[in-house]
Amino acid sequence: MQIQFELEQAGRLHQAWTQYPDVVEAELTRFLAGATQHLQGEVADRTPAAHGVLRRSILGDYQVADGIGVGTVTSSAAHAVPVELGTRPHPVSEAGIVALQDWVETKLGLAGDEALGVAHAIAWKIRRRGSQGVFMFRDAFTANQAELQRRFGLTVERTLGRLSSELP
Repeated sequence: MQIQFELEQAGRLHQAWTQYPDVVEAELTRFLAGATQHLQGEVADRTPAAHGVLRRSILGDYQVADGIGVGTVTSSAAHAVPVELGTRPHPVSEAGIVALQDWVETKLGLAGDEALGVAHAIAWKIRRRGSQGVFMFRDAFTANQAELQRRFGLTVERTLGRLSSELP
């Protein structure tokens, strides 16, 4: 999943970078720091949580080098992809039942045999139908693309404004 910016804006920024790389890289760094932090929060807000393990695993990072900036928002949690995309029907292990029971107890407030029964019912559904994706990354990127485009445009204008007296 990517958010790409207008070539004209990127071209103007690249032209400025060829003459004033330190200024452009500082502004790109400022933009990417804010953009990745913003998207990290947006993804986390959309992420389901019982104990918050998945939500806390969502991290934003960015790099700027040679006038090019790249930002990423990812998760290192093993269950991030299945939560994002959903799953096809698959077996649920005993450890999976225990995890589901813990989720039922935390999210639904049930306990003991009642929680275990609900955990088995959920496992049955997963075995038969799989699970639906939450699409927290996709939806966060889609919902914020226009805002990040706007912020990038402001970054280009601010950068060029800083350099206007020196650019041809």
